Amino acid sequence: MNMPRPNRWKHKNKSKSTHSQSSSQGYGDTTTHRDGNHGHSSQGYYSGNATQESYDKRYDNRFGRERSRWNESEERTGEFRRDTFRTKGQFRKRHSHTSPSSGHLVQYQSHSESSSLTSGSTQSAGRTLSSSSQSGCKASSSSQSGCSTTSSSSQSQDSTSSNSQSKVKHLPGFYYDPEKKKYFRLLSGNNNYNPLTKDGLQLKAAEQTRVKMIQGKEPTPPKPAAQTAASSRTMILLQRNREQGQLTNQQFARFAHEHCVKMLPMQPTRELTPFPDTYFNGEAGSIQFLKVDQHQDRVLMVIHDSFLSRIWQGSVNRDDNNNDAVAIDNWGTVNVLGTRSNKITNVEWATSDRDDGLQVLYTVSGGQTSSAQLFKIYRDSSGRWKKEFVFSTESMEKMCWTCAWNYNPLMQPQISIGSSRCAVIFDIATANRKELYSGHSDVLAQVYSRHRPILFNGTRRGEILGCDLRVDLREPQLYPEGKTVACKLKHRVCVCSLKLLKDENYILASDISGKIRLWDMRMGRHIYSYQGLANKHSQLTVSVDSSETIVYGAGIDKCTKFWSLQDGRLLHTIPSPLPMSTDGLPVPAYSRQWHGGATPGLVLGMERQLFWYSLAL
Repeated sequence: MNMPRPNRWKHKNKSKSTHSQSSSQGYGDTTTHRDGNHGHSSQGYYSGNATQESYDKRYDNRFGRERSRWNESEERTGEFRRDTFRTKGQFRKRHSHTSPSSGHLVQYQSHSESSSLTSGSTQSAGRTLSSSSQSGCKASSSSQSGCSTTSSSSQSQDSTSSNSQSKVKHLPGFYYDPEKKKYFRLLSGNNNYNPLTKDGLQLKAAEQTRVKMIQGKEPTPPKPAAQTAASSRTMILLQRNREQGQLTNQQFARFAHEHCVKMLPMQPTRELTPFPDTYFNGEAGSIQFLKVDQHQDRVLMVIHDSFLSRIWQGSVNRDDNNNDAVAIDNWGTVNVLGTRSNKITNVEWATSDRDDGLQVLYTVSGGQTSSAQLFKIYRDSSGRWKKEFVFSTESMEKMCWTCAWNYNPLMQPQISIGSSRCAVIFDIATANRKELYSGHSDVLAQVYSRHRPILFNGTRRGEILGCDLRVDLREPQLYPEGKTVACKLKHRVCVCSLKLLKDENYILASDISGKIRLWDMRMGRHIYSYQGLANKHSQLTVSVDSSETIVYGAGIDKCTKFWSLQDGRLLHTIPSPLPMSTDGLPVPAYSRQWHGGATPGLVLGMERQLFWYSLAL
């Protein structure tokens, strides 16, 4: 008999109580009792007709049923259930009870717990009857009570097994195969008998992601069939906004350029052939650097292996036979270095507007001596490339991490070398040497200002120091340490790349953790951040295109990413053109204004191949 609920017993958990009767096992008649203090129903009062032995016997029988269900669940799912009881002490702790001799309230399961297990089994008597009928119970009230508990536990088993299948537990030292639905033991390093290593599994997952991105199954730009329609609609809207005066011509050009970058193909349009390097039968080495000069007509490429490093330079032309794509030909060797104990750490174009010559500056470090060399490249009367030695310096005490060429026309030609705990400047004409303050930290990135006598140094401590070049360091008493720094910016980890924009109030910097920031040097803080570059330990280069609209770079995940310089949005991600098992990282070179009127696009170097991605305008 259900009693009406008084108003003074209202509670936020409004649930109906069901009438329950106990079986005739010495418990006597029980009635439904609601605890007003806690707002939930309890099973009833203990009757004095039962003895201690009968109570313990029923308690033990119930614990045995729960234990058997837990064993069945363990055999079926292979995992422990969270809502079952492994020991009798845990069962007693879950179900509050008192000694039967005291005659106080005995509560086997609270109403809130029963509702969570049976998903509302106490809301109506009909649902209780249906659950008991499904479990094969009789129509008696006592059987309904017992069978509802059985049905709730079976439902909890099903929900637990489904959750265990959807959420796989991570076991240290084991790998879960979702296809075989089994755990396999992992071994450190390479093992010929067991290929399941951590590195191998990560490589397999990365390759699957790359294939999905190429096939269009990952959240990437739409497929080519949908790209044309989406591109046409977006361009129509941009043109309409410009006609209505909502966009200026400069804004329209920027948005149109960004939209075209989003439509770059996921796979290369074609491969640029022939590849110039033929050392070791054309099988050794991989592309390490790919630099384009300021006029977008020359490409500098460095190929490195464990024995030799080769510096190549080529001319950028338009290929009329392949839809006006970029063609790189007229390759010539700048220098070949033996690099069994050292390597080329950086290479830069050192072009000058005061003459027609091209100059290449590079630094070598890692062996007994570190050096920096400057070569001039020109063509002879027969049309062949010739090189002329211009400048060289060596050091046995300090490392050479990077180099930079001074493009300021108001200053004498000079180079800078990022070295250990300082930056060193050399005057090409007089060979004078001068050291700049770097906060007693190694200089890993450098860039000269084109209009001011300032050199920006990115250090291992994460500082960006703008050093004034007019200071005469031969009188140190006039300029104490730190007084020669015109501006100072701070990253948390070491800075590995610096790019100064045409508006020299802004500088783009990236650090070894993958963070890219655009700094406003007037305010001394960064205004935009570019997220998504994967890096943990490599000195990666981040570049800006010639129109200063796009920021691009490749990470250690072998994905090339493009961002909008103006607002920091990630525009596009291009996966690796080669399988992830290859050793080298992609080296991108993107331009909208290639020499000779070639189509805008991306040149991507990886291993011993050059790929072309055409930008659809």
